Amino acid sequence: ITRTKADALGSVATAERFCGKCGYPWPSWWKTCKVCDAIADDHAGLCKEIARKRKTAKRKRDKSKVFDMEEALTPMLRDMWTLSPVKPGKTVERIMSKLGGAPYLEEGERWPVCKTCSKPLGFVGQVNLAGLPLEEELGFTLFTFYYCWDCNPYGYLTKQDEWAVRTYETVELSSMSHADPPEWPYKQLGEPLECALRFKQTPALPDWEDLCLLAPKVGNMIETMTKDGDCPWESYYRQMRKVGAKKWPPSHVGGYPWWIQGSEGSPKKLHCVAGFQSEDKAGIAWGDGGRANLFLDKKSARFRLSVQCY
Repeated sequence: ITRTKADALGSVATAERFCGKCGYPWPSWWKTCKVCDAIADDHAGLCKEIARKRKTAKRKRDKSKVFDMEEALTPMLRDMWTLSPVKPGKTVERIMSKLGGAPYLEEGERWPVCKTCSKPLGFVGQVNLAGLPLEEELGFTLFTFYYCWDCNPYGYLTKQDEWAVRTYETVELSSMSHADPPEWPYKQLGEPLECALRFKQTPALPDWEDLCLLAPKVGNMIETMTKDGDCPWESYYRQMRKVGAKKWPPSHVGGYPWWIQGSEGSPKKLHCVAGFQSEDKAGIAWGDGGRANLFLDKKSARFRLSVQCY
């Protein structure tokens, strides 16, 4: 029987199913296919098989979307070492990574002073990078970080007027100064408690704003895949967890900066050296639960600081 004749046998245009053998529309009142003579039982079985194949194909397409997203994010992964403060109460060696206490200084080196109020800067902490890939990448073994809590500089800072970072290519006990730090100059703020820092390596990805700056195509893809009613950045943060990265990481060295009031600077030109969040154990606060991000400008070899809070 021809398809023209079959059309005359019923309104196939309104058929909701199709013959699993020849693919022709199958009206509900047909017992056999008028084109290929397939019987209803065969048709039902074939329809189930086709439905199963279509479902499997859809599942593979959905998986391929997730896989593509993971594949796009994987090249952006960076090594990051989180810095967890240990319970205070013990004196920490001056060459070790820590918050508060007495910093590493070389013999004859002067304590940094705020260029605005002329008070000694407050020692925030130091990180010893010995043995980490960052040591070779950044070109120094240890860095110390100082800040003036009287002048309280915030935002994106390019000049070390009210804060300071000092770096040391080598750390030697023989050349270390044993002089006591000056008296804590900030009466309204308690001196940070000395806490050793414990390292833990973990993969890192940028926050949503920096992702869109570093990889706009990936950001656009995430927006396209985001379901109605959902936010693209929340969809991105779910994908982050699948590759082992953390949203809102704690204090760290390496990795990417995380922002509270929006991205500052150029993430392509600046290398994120460290991020220091407010630490209750050490008694360090950046405004109202804020965060300080420390960068190194690759071209000028100068440090940049960004302090943001809620």
